[in-house]
Amino acid sequence: MFAFLKNNGPGNLRFFTGSILLALFSFLLFFLSPADRRPQVEDSPMVRVRIARDFKNAEVSSPEKCNVTVSRDKEAPPFGIDMRGGKKVVLTGGAIMLGDHSFTGDSILISPAKGAGFAFNGVEYRGDLEISVSGEVLYAVNHVDVESYLKGVIPREVYHFWPMSALRAQAVASRSYAVYEASRRKRRAYDLTSDTYSQVYGGRTAERPRTTKAVEDTRGQVLEYKGKLVPGYFHSSCGGHTTRVSKVWGGADSGVFEGVRSPYCRWSPPYRWRTRMASAAILEKLNDSGYGFDSIDDLRTGSSDTSGRIEYVRVRSRGNWFDIPIRDFMGSIGRSVLRSSNFRIKKYPLFYTFSGYGWGHGIGMCQWCSFGLSLRRWDYKRMLKHFYRGAEITYLEKIIDR
Repeated sequence: MFAFLKNNGPGNLRFFTGSILLALFSFLLFFLSPADRRPQVEDSPMVRVRIARDFKNAEVSSPEKCNVTVSRDKEAPPFGIDMRGGKKVVLTGGAIMLGDHSFTGDSILISPAKGAGFAFNGVEYRGDLEISVSGEVLYAVNHVDVESYLKGVIPREVYHFWPMSALRAQAVASRSYAVYEASRRKRRAYDLTSDTYSQVYGGRTAERPRTTKAVEDTRGQVLEYKGKLVPGYFHSSCGGHTTRVSKVWGGADSGVFEGVRSPYCRWSPPYRWRTRMASAAILEKLNDSGYGFDSIDDLRTGSSDTSGRIEYVRVRSRGNWFDIPIRDFMGSIGRSVLRSSNFRIKKYPLFYTFSGYGWGHGIGMCQWCSFGLSLRRWDYKRMLKHFYRGAEITYLEKIIDR
């Protein structure tokens, strides 16, 4: 390239330089586009996230002195402990041991001073840490405001280098889901888990500048439908079409989660998948779930909905056909094997192949479609209205005040 510039004079050099500057400007405009002007939301609701379960010992530290409150004696003054060197947490004789200190009760709340946060088994978190007794083991819950929580969620749910419009869409969907879960689980021990059963959460350790900016750009924004908060369900890849809640989890449809055609993930890694499984392994997994088949002579797909997702699987055993609802069949075989319910079955002498499209339950926003739409210059509000039909984007305090 430099030989080309040398042999073709300064005119080409100016052209080359201008092209580079134009490309750089386009990159910055595309990936760092400004957010809409919005009112500043001061208050952020708290969520309780289970970050560990069924453990017998762990390491906890904090750069500042911590106050420890015992659940059974909340009126007692907090107990101050220096956590800078790290403390072991173990369950001994029904008591929670934090270093050399013993606490009797169902749980303790560790509150770092000055909002310093804490580290649990080497992973850093914002907020406070609750350690609770569950039989003969312990579990840990992070008490954190929802905006700080989202900063540890978005980079674990999507790639932090994705376009800002996709990151902002994910932030609004994840915020809506988190607050919805917190509102309906007030009497439970925690609101969310840190894995795929809720949203993947990596604490402060997972935070990245661009995803943090997406959270801050959309601060307080949630999805609303007819005055009620919408749980922002999402999944990795829809395989070309999303589906309804009733088709996956049963119950009534709210009107928001209508299945929509969305082929913008068709080039993504999770769009198509294929796996095979031995007939004996399928028989074993189904019987482990309580079906009690003597043999499996054939497998066939049942009827499907408009998205292509099947509603049940037909199993032939000893000359009889049995229909297994798709969520039960996938639960038995394993959702890591059957990535979605949009698949077809082919029989071979000793095994079956499952060939399908998409990854996840197929409800709400398709994450890879949001990436594809961002490449088409859709902004995040347009994306969200595409996946959550009839929903509006509003601010959380407007819903809470109602």
